[in-house]
Amino acid sequence: MPNDHPNQRLGAGARIRLSTLGAERCYRLKSHTGTIVRINPGGTSFRVLIDGRKLLLTLHESYVELNEEQRSSKAAG
Repeated sequence: MPNDHPNQRLGAGARIRLSTLGAERCYRLKSHTGTIVRINPGGTSFRVLIDGRKLLLTLHESYVELNEEQRSSKAAG
């Protein structure tokens, strides 16, 4: 991935939320937040455990973004 990629900071253990596109496409999900468990080898999708679910979902990078809480702490530190 290029250095200026918006999801560059996303890695295993990062808290995420669904982007606007992700929320539109995955409208059946009750929760829009979760944790990245693994990055798929191609680097364009993530295995995510959505809060309240037992099974992992594979979501494209355009469907997820860093959660606001982590975004503000990264900017401060």
